[in-house]
Amino acid sequence: MVDAARNTEWDLGKRVVVGYSNGSVRVIDVKTESAVKVDSSSNFNGSVIAVTCHADNVVAIAGSLDGDVKLFNTNTGKVLQSLSTEQFNSGGLQHKYSIEAVGFCSSVQHLALFADIRGTIIVYDTNNQVARHVITQPAGVTRFCFPPSSPYVFVGSTDGVVRQYDVLAGKLLCKLVGHESEIMSLSSDGTGSILASTSNDKIVRIFNVSSSNKS
Repeated sequence: MVDAARNTEWDLGKRVVVGYSNGSVRVIDVKTESAVKVDSSSNFNGSVIAVTCHADNVVAIAGSLDGDVKLFNTNTGKVLQSLSTEQFNSGGLQHKYSIEAVGFCSSVQHLALFADIRGTIIVYDTNNQVARHVITQPAGVTRFCFPPSSPYVFVGSTDGVVRQYDVLAGKLLCKLVGHESEIMSLSSDGTGSILASTSNDKIVRIFNVSSSNKS
C-alpha cells in the first residue's frame, strides 16, 4: 500500500515537495520522476500536514500532526533544523499540538513561520536560529497567506476570522470577519491588494486589503 500524499508544494513547476501520511517527505522531479527523500531517520511520527518551499527553492519547511517542524534542503534531503511550538513556550515543554500552517515571509525571507491548532504562531529567524516572536491568538490556526513583497501575513483561523499580522513587529494589524466556520484556504492576488478566503460555511469571500498592506 502506498502512503497517501497529504500536502504538496511546487518548486517553479519543475519539482514538487510532497508530504505523506506516514510522516515522510519527498522532493520529486516532475520530468524524470526521480525523488529525493528527506532523511528517513528524521521522519515525522505523524502525518505531514503542511509543507512550503522557500523562494530560493533550496530550503523547504514542513509541519506534522505530531507537532514537529523541520527545515530541510530540497536538493540533498538533509534536515537542517528540527523545531516545535512547544520549545518556545515560556512554561516549558508540555504537550505538542498539530502544526497546521508553515511558510516564509515574502519580504524578509530568512523569517520562517509555523503555527499550531492551539493558536500559537512562531516567527523564527533561520539565520540566527531563534524565535523572533511568539504570537498567541484566541483561535487555532488553519492557513497562512503571504502577500507578495510584504512583511505581513494573513492567518486563517478556526473561529472563521482572518487576522493580519506584521511579521517584523509580531503585532496584530486587523481582523477580517464574515465567515461563520473555520477558514479552509486563503489566496492573495499578484498585487497583494485582494484576498480571497474560503470556509467550512461554504462561502467564498473577497476582501480589499490594499489599505491594510500599506507600510
